[in-house]
Amino acid sequence: MLRILLVALGLSWLTPPAIAQDAQPYEFPFQVEVYDLPVSSNGIAYRIYVREPLAAEDRVDGPPGVFYVLDGDYYFPALAAGVFNTEYFGHTPNAYMDGIGYQDLETVSLNRHRTRDYTPTSFTPPDEDHPLRPHDYEGSGGADAFLRVLAEEIIPFVEARYELDNSERGLVGKSYGGLFASYVLLQRPELFLQYVIISPSLWWDDFMLAHDDRAMMLMEAQTRDIAPSAPTRIVFTAGSLQERLGMVTDVTRFTERLAAREDANLDFIYRVLDGEQHESVFPRAVMTSFRLLQGTLDWKDEDSGG
Repeated sequence: MLRILLVALGLSWLTPPAIAQDAQPYEFPFQVEVYDLPVSSNGIAYRIYVREPLAAEDRVDGPPGVFYVLDGDYYFPALAAGVFNTEYFGHTPNAYMDGIGYQDLETVSLNRHRTRDYTPTSFTPPDEDHPLRPHDYEGSGGADAFLRVLAEEIIPFVEARYELDNSERGLVGKSYGGLFASYVLLQRPELFLQYVIISPSLWWDDFMLAHDDRAMMLMEAQTRDIAPSAPTRIVFTAGSLQERLGMVTDVTRFTERLAAREDANLDFIYRVLDGEQHESVFPRAVMTSFRLLQGTLDWKDEDSGG
């Protein structure tokens, strides 16, 4: 009787709506295309996520650039969402965002994929008391093979399909991905003209050694005659709370070595983001880095190094 009365009075909105029984798939409010590539030369099948930038009629400065995002299965959604709207208003680069992920995440864990592809040397702990977990080192040392895949297979695949400006090509990597991005910077600096390197795992092989005895520091010394052929900009970031892992000091030492090269084509900046830890740093770090590259934050801010 009460329900009839409410309907009669036009108050049927007080009746709770029916609850949908099945979850609905979510679609991004921007276009994302997904490509499953053939098995690559290193035996791995990669998945590429492509987030298209502004519509063609909104592009006023020619074709967009492109950023390749390591750990695409982790970070592509956050990054693609972050540049939506900020790109439209000119705060971040007008560029394709291409996440690099993996087709097989059932028989091979994401951690093991990362360990294989992003580490430049093979490492096995010297004893069983070493704190690294097996998935952090087993199968390591595949960075060179993955770099060939990236340069000879993934980049050509993407850039044959989209109209873009590859002179604005960039690379984004965090943690092990930041380690790999640092490796590319040393070994093939001409491949990218912009680098976003977030909390790189420069402790690799091995954080129990002195800084100068670790793989990346030795590699930096061995590659000083490999110089970028064009002006290259790099943004390094780390969270202040990551110093408990020594990451702030690691990046400081690494950037000091880069500065000592006195290479006119290397223009880099290093920002420590207050209050951020390893698990929280990515969204703020990548957006800060993009704003620095775009020029909406001051590249030569007094709190920055480079």
